Amino acid sequence: DDIDFGKLNKLKRFDLEDNKIKKLPPSMANLPHNCRILIKNNPIESPPTEMANDGDMSPATIGSFYVGEEGGNSDGEGVSANPSIEGESGNNVGVVGRAKLTN
Repeated sequence: DDIDFGKLNKLKRFDLEDNKIKKLPPSMANLPHNCRILIKNNPIESPPTEMANDGDMSPATIGSFYVGEEGGNSDGEGVSANPSIEGESGNNVGVVGRAKLTN
């Protein structure tokens, strides 16, 4: 199932810590601009964790990474190639085990 992150327009914190996530999908760039995406303790390869700020990644950071990778634009257009979150086994796991959505 596709996840439309753009519909989570009141989300302020997306806790993905302590999972086995290897890749954040480009469509996470559609989360609200002020949303903190907590990614500590994951083997994330894409976007590289060096782009994170003390274990937090912003939707803008994710978008800027994929714009360079896939040729999208700065408005978030063209960044929703695969909206699922890829786990360590390489499988797409549409819903993350311990993700906490908080307003």
